[in-house]
Amino acid sequence: MENESKHRLAVIVGSVREGRFGPVVASWVAEQARSHGGFEVEVVDLAEVELPLALPAMPPKLAGADYPRPAGMAALTAALEAADGFIVVTPEYNHSYPAALKAAIDWHFTQWAAKPVAFVSYGGGAGGRHAVLHLENVFSELHAVTIRDGLAFPNYFTAWRDGRPLSDEPAGYAKTMLDQLAWWSGALRAAREASPTRRERHRAARTCSPGGPAAPRSRRRRGGVSGRSRSPGGRRRPGPRRGCRRSPHRSRRRAGRPPSGAAAGRPGRAGPRSPGPARRRSG
Repeated sequence: MENESKHRLAVIVGSVREGRFGPVVASWVAEQARSHGGFEVEVVDLAEVELPLALPAMPPKLAGADYPRPAGMAALTAALEAADGFIVVTPEYNHSYPAALKAAIDWHFTQWAAKPVAFVSYGGGAGGRHAVLHLENVFSELHAVTIRDGLAFPNYFTAWRDGRPLSDEPAGYAKTMLDQLAWWSGALRAAREASPTRRERHRAARTCSPGGPAAPRSRRRRGGVSGRSRSPGGRRRPGPRRGCRRSPHRSRRRAGRPPSGAAAGRPGRAGPRSPGPARRRSG
């Protein structure tokens, strides 16, 4: 019963480079996660996985369980499938993340979806933050949820000794990250169990997409398709598909209000904005 209340966490070592520091960081992260008490932890080292860069023609999102993966990738796929959440430990190579990590991501899709992902990075002066910024964009495309709080270790070659950070502060930051990861792991696991079937989600996406299927023949009416109206000049005026949201700009125009960007009482586009105080961009 105790193990059932814990979330299954996969700590992924993203570097396969010779002489890498990633396993040291991943071991420390796994230790923090086990001490947290909310996780069953498994360390997944990509250096032990067969990761071809050439991918099959059909993406894993469409192929599903029939996606042809190499036999040497079976352990990785099983670990990702079973996990409730992930911590990706990544270095920064040329302002981005390693190619092996990208390959591991691209060989899978449903294994990442609706699961939380936290990041621990290390590098030079930036501490691997550029790599994390790129990874956040990638995982959002896979319908994963990225955790806001993570860990970055700048100049790790002087900030670590005997497999641990010299400072005690990272342990506190790790607890904050793990608390958020535990909450999201439980919330998203419940959401996955209550979600509609994959076929229903695909059907809904096709219905609301601009290139979705045409209306059934039974709904066709003389002079147009159901859901469309005619303008006074006789031309068909498209209307929203069933179950899809109307564009807010179109709603404003039909309600008699000027669209955003146009000044009230003045036709056309709004003029140049008046100069104001300069803003400083953070970061």
